[in-house]
Amino acid sequence: SGKLCDKSSVNVSYERTGTVVEGQPEWEVVVRNTCGCSLSHVQLTCTGFSTVKEVDPRLFRSLAKDQDHCLVNDGKPIAPSSTVRFSYAWLTPYDLPFFSAQPRCT
Repeated sequence: SGKLCDKSSVNVSYERTGTVVEGQPEWEVVVRNTCGCSLSHVQLTCTGFSTVKEVDPRLFRSLAKDQDHCLVNDGKPIAPSSTVRFSYAWLTPYDLPFFSAQPRCT
C-alpha cells in the first residue's frame, strides 16, 4: 500500500565521477525508489542548485513556479527498486533531499 512509501522511500546519493567540466568536478546523482510501489512526480529540494554542465531537463529540472524544488524523470513513474541518474558539474556537491512524490500502488 501507499503507506509503505514515506520520505525514506527515495534514496538520493551522489558521487564524484572523476570528470572535470569547465574546471568544475562532475557529480553523478542517483535517485533510487526503495518503495514497493511506483512513484511519480518525484521532487527533490534543490534550492540554489547551479551547474556549469547542462542537465537533461527530462531527468532533472527546477519547477517554473517553485525554484526551490526540482522534478525528477519528467514526473514519470519510477518503478520499485529502479533508479534515475543525472550528472552536473559544480565545485561542491549539492544536498538534494527528497521532497515529495505520488505513490502509484496497484
